[in-house]
Amino acid sequence: MPNKNDVWCSIGVPIKRYPVEDGPMIPWHLEVLPRNAVLVCGVFFLCPQGGRAEFVVPGYVVETYAEVADPIELAFDSLGNLFVGRDNSGSGGSQVGPAKIHRIAPDGTVTEWGAEALSDPDVVAVDTSGAITGTPNSVLVGQRVSTTTGRVRFIKPDQSISVLFSTTQFNNIAGFGFDSSGSLLVQGLFTPDILRYDTNATLTVLVEQSGRGVNLQTDGAGLIYSATGSPGTYDGRVRIFSEAGVLVDDAYLTGLDGFRSNFNYLGQSPWGSGLLGVHSNGELAHYDLTGAKTSIGTGFSQTPSVVLGPDGAYYLSDFTNDRVLRVAPVPEPDSLLVLLSLWVLTIIRRGRRDR
Repeated sequence: MPNKNDVWCSIGVPIKRYPVEDGPMIPWHLEVLPRNAVLVCGVFFLCPQGGRAEFVVPGYVVETYAEVADPIELAFDSLGNLFVGRDNSGSGGSQVGPAKIHRIAPDGTVTEWGAEALSDPDVVAVDTSGAITGTPNSVLVGQRVSTTTGRVRFIKPDQSISVLFSTTQFNNIAGFGFDSSGSLLVQGLFTPDILRYDTNATLTVLVEQSGRGVNLQTDGAGLIYSATGSPGTYDGRVRIFSEAGVLVDDAYLTGLDGFRSNFNYLGQSPWGSGLLGVHSNGELAHYDLTGAKTSIGTGFSQTPSVVLGPDGAYYLSDFTNDRVLRVAPVPEPDSLLVLLSLWVLTIIRRGRRDR
């Protein structure tokens, strides 16, 4: 008899139904999935201990990729390591207090990263080519260092730390991006201006705008997506700028109803090109290039970041529950497993007839 916190599924017909406390009856099958992944009528749910379905994402499996304290922004390097920005307020500390970011290795091992703790290290990006930092796969970290000054540091693969630049244009950082030339773009938080730091180490102001910064993304082909909100809130809009800082669309998206996620730009996805992120009501949504919305799933909590991994899965930071989630397409059925399921079912039916 399997442990009640394990979930067994098959691609075939249910052989046995196995109860989970305070939750639905779970099909007990042959193929083992993550212990909290549940298949119900072709839809996968993620169940915490206690058994209640948490996520509804049709066509996708949702699982806990790693348990990480206070996760905020996510970024992959070229080797498949996932770096996780951190906000100490999730553990009862100061929101701008010093902490070390985390690295999740491809095998799932979690380690603190960096030679020292950094103040407010919640926003991260990876300079995979080394064009900005001089060292490939260095991790850029945005910081608030004072009431007047923001700073970008970078952590090299040997975990040594250097300062890239400091600025008084804003005192905290909302997001990073890279344009088609390889220049680093940085958006402020309380002042959502956008700075460009090019490969010659020249820092310039690209865009000045009002409100509160939420996130910055680029499409790699000449456009910048900048999300802002009203002061003190996140209920705002996404504007589109050219890489020259010219406003292309002042209202690509508006009235986002708490679209708090640091959304990810997807050049290719099952829903087309556009932005992917999580609303404050827990809805995972995609917006295409016309602004049309596709609802992908529900049940997510405070999700500061959504990124596409090198394996084609989507990774989400779950700040409320101290974990990083992995959302991947349901695997294609294995014909041998299907035949084995049907064979076992036939044996069970014959056994019942012989009683």
